[in-house]
Parts: sequence; structure tokens; C-alpha cells
Amino acid sequence: MTRAVRARLRLAAAVLWAAFSWGCGGKEEKDMTPVEWLKENTIILDQLRSYDKRELHQGINRFLQLGRERGTDVVNYILNDPNLEDYRIEVVLARILAEWKDPRAIPKLLVNLKERDAGAASIAKEGLCLFGDHPQVIEAMRETIADPDVNNRLAAAEILSEMKGPAATSLLMDLFKAEEEVDIRGICLIGIINCRDPRRTEILVGALADGDLGIRQQAWDALVLKKPPVRFDPAGDPVVRLQAIKELRRWIETSSRKKDPKAGS
Repeated sequence: MTRAVRARLRLAAAVLWAAFSWGCGGKEEKDMTPVEWLKENTIILDQLRSYDKRELHQGINRFLQLGRERGTDVVNYILNDPNLEDYRIEVVLARILAEWKDPRAIPKLLVNLKERDAGAASIAKEGLCLFGDHPQVIEAMRETIADPDVNNRLAAAEILSEMKGPAATSLLMDLFKAEEEVDIRGICLIGIINCRDPRRTEILVGALADGDLGIRQQAWDALVLKKPPVRFDPAGDPVVRLQAIKELRRWIETSSRKKDPKAGS
């Protein structure tokens, strides 16, 4: 028997043994425990902590392929591991749970929202937005819009402007009225412009009195689409602007009475 033939026979035997071993002792993925699944996918945690977007997305997709039922079991097993100390892995896993609307993700996302790693904070924002008007998220945002840290209020504005639910919109309006930072007011205003709250027009008219020209212009550009019977120049004389705002408020009141006659009685 030549050396080449012996080599081919050894290779064939190895292939047969591998097939036999898998068939007899291996488990299908759906039957694996979270521990067994992690042992078969040891590289996945490295992918989740990676700054390489391709690596990160590969890791995320591997979890998503498990489906909601299996995926939430595995993800929560990892998150509940007391030895997990890597916030990047934690926030990505919580973001995956948010995709499945699993509320167990919310505390992890809220913690990472205040992480000074901009990437982790951004992932946390994405995850929280997916929960809409979830009471736990709304209550956390209610506290955050009163936070003295401007970065935390900015994060709250960005989340609330994306959530679009009625409770989130109400908080966004409250923040817009009370906020001193113009950048945060600008984010709030974008969310208000895109909402369907019946108070939207009233808030936009109020924004015409804002001290920042950009805010006034943004609000007026949105109001013009409703074809108000009043001309307004965001950069015009302050006295003329105030008179126009008074007329616009009368216009709102008149429009409200026409829609609901009982409102004026």
C-alpha cells in the first residue's frame, strides 16, 4: 500500500469518525442549554465587545438567529452572570433584548445611557426608544429631564423625540418649556414638529417667542404648512413679533371652537 493511499484512508476514517461522533453525542442547537450554546460559540462575546462594526454585527446576528424564545434565554443567562463586567457586552446584549421587547433589558440600558463611552450610550438610546411608552422608561425619562447634568437631559430629549407615544410627547413638551440649553430645545422641537399631539400647534406658536432665532425659524417653518392667517418674521422687530404671536393664539382659539363648539362654552 502506497503512502498516498494510506493518507487517503486515514482522511476518510477521520471524516467518518467525526460524522459518527456528531450523530451519537452532539446536540442540535435548539436542544442546547445556554451554557452548552456558549461553549459552541466562544468567539461571540469577543465579537460583541469589538469596535469593528462588521465583527459586532456578526455577533448580534448570531443571537438574533436563535429567535426570541431561545435568544432571550441565552442573553439573560449571560447578563445575569455576576462575572460579566464588560459594559460593552452588557449594552449590546440589552439592545438585542430590546429588539424582542423584553423589559428585562431596560435597567441595563438605563445604566449604560449614562456611560461616557459615546458608542455604548448611543446603543442604549436605540434600545430604549424601541419600548415606546413603556412605564418604566417613561418614569426614568421623567427623572432624567430634571437632571442637572446637561448630557443626561440631552440624551432624554433624543430618546423622547424618537419614542413618539403620548406620554413621551408630553414629557418632551415639558422639557422644551423648561430647558435653557438651546441645543436641547432644538431636539425637543424636532420631536414636537413630528408628533400628532393636539397641543402641537399651540407649542409651536409659543416657540415663536423663543430667544433663539433658529428655534423661532424652525417653529415658523412648521406652522406655515398650516397656512396661518398671520405673517411672521422670525428675525423681525420684537414688538411686531409679539403682536403676531397674539394674533396666532387667537387663531388657534378660533380654530379649536370650530372643531369643538363645547370648548368655547
